[in-house]
Amino acid sequence: EFAPPYNSLRFDEAALQGQPVAVQWLGDRLYVLLKRDQQLSVVVFSDLTGVRHYRIHPVAHAAVNDLTEASFVVQYGQIAVSMKDQYLVMQADEAGDYKTVYWQGAPGSRRYDDVFASNGGLFLGGSRGIEQVNVPALALTTALPAAGSAINRGQIIRLQFNQLINTGADELVAAIELFDSDSQPLDAADYSLSAVNTVNDGYIDIQFSDSFSRNGLVRVKIHSTLKALNGRTLLKAVSLDYTVNTADTLKIQAVANTTSGLHYVHADGSEQIVIRGEGFGDNAAALKLSVAGIALAPDDILAVSDNEIRARLPDLLLVYRAASLSVTVKRDALSDTHTGALVVLPRAVIEDISPQRGAPQGGNRVDIFGRGFSRHVEVFFGYENNGAIAGGLLVHSANHISVTAPAGSFGYVDVRVDNRLFSGERSVIAQGYFYAGKETGSVELDRTTPAPVSAIALADQVLYAVTGGSYEAIDRLGQVVGKPSTSIAQLIVADIADPVRPQIVQKQLASLSNPYHLNVVLPPDGFNSIEKAGDELFIAGGNHLYHFDTTLPTEPLLLAELELPAGIRSVNFHDQRLYVSGDFGVMIYQLDGERKLRKVKLISRDFLGGGAVQSIVSARSLFVLVPAASRVIELDLLNDENGIIRQIDLQSGDSEAFEASAMLLLDTDRLLVSTGRRASVRLYRLQDDAANGAENGAVNGAVAELKLAYLLKNGDLYAGQLLLKGQTLYVAAGQGDLQLFDIASWLDGHYRSAIPLKHYFSVTGAVNSFAVGAEAIYAGASFVYVNDEATENPLEPGARIQGL
Repeated sequence: EFAPPYNSLRFDEAALQGQPVAVQWLGDRLYVLLKRDQQLSVVVFSDLTGVRHYRIHPVAHAAVNDLTEASFVVQYGQIAVSMKDQYLVMQADEAGDYKTVYWQGAPGSRRYDDVFASNGGLFLGGSRGIEQVNVPALALTTALPAAGSAINRGQIIRLQFNQLINTGADELVAAIELFDSDSQPLDAADYSLSAVNTVNDGYIDIQFSDSFSRNGLVRVKIHSTLKALNGRTLLKAVSLDYTVNTADTLKIQAVANTTSGLHYVHADGSEQIVIRGEGFGDNAAALKLSVAGIALAPDDILAVSDNEIRARLPDLLLVYRAASLSVTVKRDALSDTHTGALVVLPRAVIEDISPQRGAPQGGNRVDIFGRGFSRHVEVFFGYENNGAIAGGLLVHSANHISVTAPAGSFGYVDVRVDNRLFSGERSVIAQGYFYAGKETGSVELDRTTPAPVSAIALADQVLYAVTGGSYEAIDRLGQVVGKPSTSIAQLIVADIADPVRPQIVQKQLASLSNPYHLNVVLPPDGFNSIEKAGDELFIAGGNHLYHFDTTLPTEPLLLAELELPAGIRSVNFHDQRLYVSGDFGVMIYQLDGERKLRKVKLISRDFLGGGAVQSIVSARSLFVLVPAASRVIELDLLNDENGIIRQIDLQSGDSEAFEASAMLLLDTDRLLVSTGRRASVRLYRLQDDAANGAENGAVNGAVAELKLAYLLKNGDLYAGQLLLKGQTLYVAAGQGDLQLFDIASWLDGHYRSAIPLKHYFSVTGAVNSFAVGAEAIYAGASFVYVNDEATENPLEPGARIQGL
């Protein structure tokens, strides 16, 4: 629909039948890109206020299936058209018919989405971003203000061209002339010409002098003698008419957001703007305001004086989140347009942070993702009014910045982004970052073979570690990049006389020196368990069990290798008996006086209801964790039949299904169980429910549960190994590192009390096992290598894993 005096244009009959794809005004003509079936045409309308005339110009070689596949830009004398796989330029011949004079196809698999003008230059947007395109001839792209406008003496007329131009003074005087209503040339003292070449195009500014006093028609003639830098002349001479009023003036000098005083806005209906200049008058009813060509309603004008207008900026419903907006003020026959008066920017909003933890001393890089970022934002770590500003701001894009984390105290803090372009604008992720403990020392194992540490044990000043397992690598988009695993099983010995600087003890074999004391292949995933008791060392993986003598702690001597009927999950040595838990059940061995393991009995998986993951001996009882049956079974060790004393059902109506991974007996009547991927620790009271009709002394449901802290986006929390020291519970949390909780309230019988996170030790990769010494805590971890660096989740999209 057109406002009067125009009428609607219909495209449903005769030669005009088709679908309008795009429209553009140029001078007093309307250009419409029309799709009929798959064919494109350009329809040029003239004299729309009287007898409507139009001419149809078919676009050669143009075939499109969808309206979104085509676009065009009209310049004086030529039309540029883009389709998904081609771009062409049409020029008018002597008869006024547009013919294709230039064509190019999209190379390879590239796609063209849109052709558009920026200032004077032409650009193509497509699958490879934005590129400037070739135009065969120099042409005028646009004039601002548009031809036919009423202007005052102070306004500049800008002529924008599609190529770089010859800016020589003599060239300009010969190519640009101004005439009055009597077709007489204006005196050279009445105006000035200035030409500028930008990176992509050129423009000429026409500025009237202060002494110019003539009112009425002024005609600007641009002759075809104007040249591009390549020597080619202007494709088409152009004549532009303006009505100049020198007796009365209207000029915009500046436009700003009233809150910030800057020219940045969100254009979402929440802001007011102030327009400063001269000649506005004092009658709001006589003014018409528009922003980006969108007219403001009369009641949006809040206050008017001769040199200032205050107005409400409505929601402009812009397609682009960042854009430059023109502001136009009209009063009677006068108008002025301030190009680029306002810049629309989205609100600065944090959506994600990576990593979400770091050491209290700070200094690590933190990536922040969201929208609306620029060099004008500031990032704070901490709570309201007490935050520390982050340094080293690096703007990767409007959606990604990175900073250097400031120092902080252990625990959670808010992460806040303040936008200095908008007063009071801030975005906060509450408790978005965690200051965690950092390792004081580490030792990296030999990279010639995959060596993720699966289990560790301590003995005085010696640490024993075994390798095996896998690591599931996930990128920032939540996609699994890979899950490398290894069946190479090694026994590593480290000297920890200096607790924070472990030294690998080499194994000497003749003239060879190796960083391991045992190196075997154990499908499917190497070693998974270790047990140290006195001079006895037991390690296991696959279906193999190894027994070592550690009389010389740094030179373990292999005494025996046993093969069991199925995969082993853990080993436990107590009172000269070795309890081996696995897919077969629990195998019990007696260590005799000759230090040989003699089989005592097998508690089968059929009896237990599934394979055993762990077993614990306590007084007369053997506790066996059976994840497949979702229970812990307490067996009587004093009875040759090992009868069932009680069964602890791990799942309840409120727990959903989970596969338990480890357990820890607190005392004779309380048991802690790690829930694996449920990422929690549940507390069970070992009291029979026989009075309620339960069979075999069944215990149903947990009395309390604590959740692991989730600090790693796109990481996999896993509650595993447990250890209690005093009232502090240590939990190996997989990719959630090593987490410590104060369970004093549970130990005192207050099961409804919230359990606080006491400490969090951040380790690169996933913590699979740990051991607590007198002066240090040791954690065994697995991770992947990317770009020759130890890397943990989340990986960058497209990252390639080099090894485990």
